[in-house]
Amino acid sequence: MRTTLRLLLKIHRFEVVAVVLACILLAGADLFLANQLDAAALPAACVFVPGSGPQPPVAGSAQDLDCQARNDALDALQGKTTEALGFGAALPILAGILLGVAVVGRELETGTASLAWTLGRSRTRWFVTRCLALAAILGIALALPALAANVLEGARQPQVDPGSSFADSGVRGSVFVLRGVMSFGVGVVAGALIGRQLPALIVALALAVIVLVGFEAGVSNWKMALAVWRPDSSSTSGAGSLLFNQAYRDRATTALVDENSVNQLAPQVNGGADSDWINAHYELVDLILPGDQYHLVDTGESAALGAVALLFLGAGLIVVNRRSPG
Repeated sequence: MRTTLRLLLKIHRFEVVAVVLACILLAGADLFLANQLDAAALPAACVFVPGSGPQPPVAGSAQDLDCQARNDALDALQGKTTEALGFGAALPILAGILLGVAVVGRELETGTASLAWTLGRSRTRWFVTRCLALAAILGIALALPALAANVLEGARQPQVDPGSSFADSGVRGSVFVLRGVMSFGVGVVAGALIGRQLPALIVALALAVIVLVGFEAGVSNWKMALAVWRPDSSSTSGAGSLLFNQAYRDRATTALVDENSVNQLAPQVNGGADSDWINAHYELVDLILPGDQYHLVDTGESAALGAVALLFLGAGLIVVNRRSPG
C-alpha cells in the first residue's frame, strides 16, 4: 500500500500539489481575514442602539470621525471576506474534478492502463485503491479551508455561533468537503468514459454543476419542509436562522394572509393602510428554519452528498471493468 501511494503521488504530483497548495492558500487567507476582522471590531463607543446605551457623538467630532474610519475599514474587510468565501464555493468542485479525471483518464490517455489492467489481477482492486488514496488526500486538503471558513464566519458575525447558523453554510464545514468528494466521483466517471483528460475536464465540470444545482434544489425543498412560522420579533433574535417567507397571521383565525391582502382590508388613513388597525388584527410572522437545526441539515446534506459520490464512483468502477484499455 505504501508503494502504491508513493507511485500515485509521483504520477499525480501536479494535481495533488495544485489542490493541496490551493487549499492551504485559501485556509491561510481565511484565517488572516478572521484575525483582521477581530482586530477591526468596533469598540463599544462606536456601537449605538436607538433608545439605549450611549448617544451618537456630535457630527464632525473627533470621536465621530474615528468611528466612521473604523466602520469604513470594517466594511472593506467584510467585502474581502465575501470574496474569499465566494472563491471557496468553487474550490471543492474544481479540486475534485481535477483529481477525479486523472484517476482513470490519465491512464487511458497515456496508454498505461493497458499494462496495468493486463498485469493486475483485478481491475476493481486497481480502481478502488487509487480512488481511496486520492479521495483521502482530497478530503484532508479540503478540510483545511472548511475549518478555516468556520473561524472566518465566527469573526464575521461574532454575535452568532457558526455551529448554529445557516450563514454561508455551503462554503464551510463538512458540506464543503463532501462537495469536493462528489465532484471527484463525477470526474472519475468522465475520465473513464472519455479517456482524454481535457475533454473529460470540460464534461465533468458541466455535469458537476448540473448535479449540484439539482441537488441544492432538493436540499432547499427539504429545508423549507423543516421551516416553521414564528413571530417576526422572535425570528430576528436568531441571526443564524434561514428566512424563507413573510406573511401576516390573523389573530382571530390564525390564517395566513399576504401583505397586499392585509393592506386592502385595512382602513385607509392619510392615503395609506392604518398600521394600528393591522397590528390589532394581524401578527407579522416569518417562515424560518431556526439556527439550532443547522447540525441536522448539515449532517443530512453531507450524507446525501456522500451517497451521490458513491453512486458516481460505482458507475466509474462499472465503466473500468467493461471498457477496453485502448
